[in-house]
Amino acid sequence: MRVKSLLSIGLLAAVSATSFANSDKEWTLNFDAQSVWMSKNQISVPNGATRFSFRDLTGTGSKRAFRGELIYRPGGKATEWRLLVAPLRYSGNGTLAAPVSFQGQVFASSTTTQGTYKFNSYRLTWRREFSPGWSLGATLKLRDARIALKQGATSASESNVGLVPLLHLSGRRELGGGFTANLDIDAAWAKQGRAVDLGLALGYKVNPDVEIRLAERVLEGGADVPKVYNFSQFNYLSFGTSVRF
Repeated sequence: MRVKSLLSIGLLAAVSATSFANSDKEWTLNFDAQSVWMSKNQISVPNGATRFSFRDLTGTGSKRAFRGELIYRPGGKATEWRLLVAPLRYSGNGTLAAPVSFQGQVFASSTTTQGTYKFNSYRLTWRREFSPGWSLGATLKLRDARIALKQGATSASESNVGLVPLLHLSGRRELGGGFTANLDIDAAWAKQGRAVDLGLALGYKVNPDVEIRLAERVLEGGADVPKVYNFSQFNYLSFGTSVRF
């Protein structure tokens, strides 16, 4: 799926990261149980080596994941702090369509190959409400990534841990009857690559302090640098809850 279709998909996608605006409770805990599908994942390590599809290697089946958020909004303030944990690990066995050079090792075609793709995300967000229900801010993301291939006695991997600054936008709208619509985006663009985490959730207030929601999320992006070429997209379907305390 192409990036220019991401915004239209995201407006039908993912999990709320916005706490409730009118409350004397300062903390919100969000938790989502997710199913995730890999829509694309093109890899070349190092950049210029064989480019292959990790999705074609491991297949298109769904994996389980979770996403947790702790949000703090001081009483009477228009600002919020968000701590987010979103681990992702995708692995499977398959065969390569052609020989692949990866991290100096050559992996043969038509031979069972194990692939592992890890992309854990830990984020700290500061945001400020600029209009009722809408907040703008910045996110500092710690990326913990690893790509690995194993074929018999031959194995190779590439790991990367680093900080990525992102812009943040979130919004919440009351729909009536206890239903809410919640949007959040973390995104950044640069010459070397991009990162987009875009979502929309439909929530229902069980009571003033508890909300449940059904959501989708689109995570897309990658890097084109000498060390690695990797662009991927993951689509999430989740069921979650928000609790204020």
